[in-house]
Amino acid sequence: MKTTLDIQSELQRRGYYKGLLDGQEGPQTDYAIRQFQSANGLERDGDVGPQTLAKLFPAAKPAPVVRTHVSAFDKASLTNLSKAHPKIQAVLVRAREQVEFRVLDSSRGRAAQEKAFKEGRSKARFGQSAHNWSPAIAVDLFPAPYDWNAVKAFDELAAVVMRIATDMGVPLRWGGDWNMDGNKTASDAWDKPHFELHPWRDFAKHCTPYLS
Repeated sequence: MKTTLDIQSELQRRGYYKGLLDGQEGPQTDYAIRQFQSANGLERDGDVGPQTLAKLFPAAKPAPVVRTHVSAFDKASLTNLSKAHPKIQAVLVRAREQVEFRVLDSSRGRAAQEKAFKEGRSKARFGQSAHNWSPAIAVDLFPAPYDWNAVKAFDELAAVVMRIATDMGVPLRWGGDWNMDGNKTASDAWDKPHFELHPWRDFAKHCTPYLS
């Protein structure tokens, strides 16, 4: 059974849905469904019935992916994901089908950013981080088994996320390979939970500061 989030994600992938992937039915979702129906010769009623589902999710051979860690986003992750840039949302929804992880952080306001800076958890002041925008241009992810010392889990998650981003044409940079040369040295891989659109300052031109 397809959820509203599944439908939003597929409509976004096909270029019909432009809103946030929040799993909520609303005007933008309804409009995207009707546009898809019109383009595919279906009754334009906004109802995702059997015929619309068949067109939106045609039967295909399943991808050879081992799905041993698959589960739905938890509530906190879904809330954080909803604040992220739609391009990031689209990548992470697909990544979640292959590996289990939580979304710890997306948009970060002035107080939270300054706190992270003072505690040494960030090298940036407010306005200097991709987290300080709405929608967020960066996210921090925490992979199962949810152990900060499980370095391999962070690397495996990054491999999935970056492959999907490449396939989707989404320019992501990972905090485990800041210079993007594929060589994860100690000086280059100090923020493995972090993923951001690159170059994030270009995306920031079309976003607003997150002041919450």
